[in-house]
Amino acid sequence: MASAHASNNLLLTVKPLIYDLGFYNLGVRPTAEDLGLGGTAPSGLPLSLAQLAKDTGTSEFTLNPGINLATDPVGNVKGAFKVPGLRNVALTGPYLHNGGKSTLEQVINHYDAGADFHKANIVDLAPDMVELFLDCAGKGGSGCIHEGINRSSCCQ
Repeated sequence: MASAHASNNLLLTVKPLIYDLGFYNLGVRPTAEDLGLGGTAPSGLPLSLAQLAKDTGTSEFTLNPGINLATDPVGNVKGAFKVPGLRNVALTGPYLHNGGKSTLEQVINHYDAGADFHKANIVDLAPDMVELFLDCAGKGGSGCIHEGINRSSCCQ
């Protein structure tokens, strides 16, 4: 579903973006190798509903007030994939859209590093993908997303 999102430029302004809700580039693979939502269907139309709305100037969805399809940019859709919820996450491995992580420990390390392909994807990377610099307590302490992670192995 297309939706609006405020993106903080950190230095200058806050501007609205048109993007597909729940789809983000998390730096799992280089964007050029894995376009995800930034790709096109066999018909030649974009897979992204936000990009389709921008290209055609129309949307089947209700846009948030203040969104202008003619002037507002589309958020980063290249390399973006649906981000699932965390319910029963311990039962749903392997993880990430390509199954590239077999354990939750590997997923935590991926996010701790700010993504496997942070520098390669910096233009399209989700804005919240930054290095976390977690210590042992942060990786396996009380905030751990799965109680079954062996806390002694989180920091190896």
